[in-house]
Amino acid sequence: MAVEELQVEKRMRIALANNLYLFRPSRDFVMQVLDQQTRCALSYDQVGASEHGPVEGWDWHRESRTVGKGEGVWFRSKEALGSWSQFDMSWVFPHDRSVPIEVGANFAFTSRHMGLWSVHVCRIVHTIDDVQSGVRRYGFAYGTLEQHAVRGEELFLLELDEVSGEVRFVIQKFSKPAMWIARMAAPLTRHLQAKFTHDALRRFEREVGA
Repeated sequence: MAVEELQVEKRMRIALANNLYLFRPSRDFVMQVLDQQTRCALSYDQVGASEHGPVEGWDWHRESRTVGKGEGVWFRSKEALGSWSQFDMSWVFPHDRSVPIEVGANFAFTSRHMGLWSVHVCRIVHTIDDVQSGVRRYGFAYGTLEQHAVRGEELFLLELDEVSGEVRFVIQKFSKPAMWIARMAAPLTRHLQAKFTHDALRRFEREVGA
């Protein structure tokens, strides 16, 4: 896309905020936003805290779902997580599903809500691949950058119970509004975050369930 077209697309943003658009942002435009925000720092200090439970002073949300049973489901789940399948929904869209699950990698996605579009960029800050008390664990957490509408961290974690064989997908996060529009619409922000968690769990279950 030509520079002039990107500038026209940039002007389509709603005056109320820097990251709301009337039309779905093009892949080139998302790439431009991603390139700009890779230079941004994280917008919070509690890096890695999403693994350990609620963080004082922050909104906390946790949900989990059993997605199947057995080694086959476990390996399919790891593959699905590695391709960001939980972001492939009717209102959330991953920009690049080949982004590696490694600390420092930046990931972008677009979302549509109330007829408006937005672009979000986060950075992987923590990975998990271990066994604890007979439970195999695999996953990662990503954190928000300075230009994100909210601040905080979100963990996507797979658990395989080595006794029962059950595979669970866990999403847990701590957050608080960052931009003024997110603070003004705090109930809506929390609703959208909860909706994402619920829909991502269901999408993941459909992807890997036996």
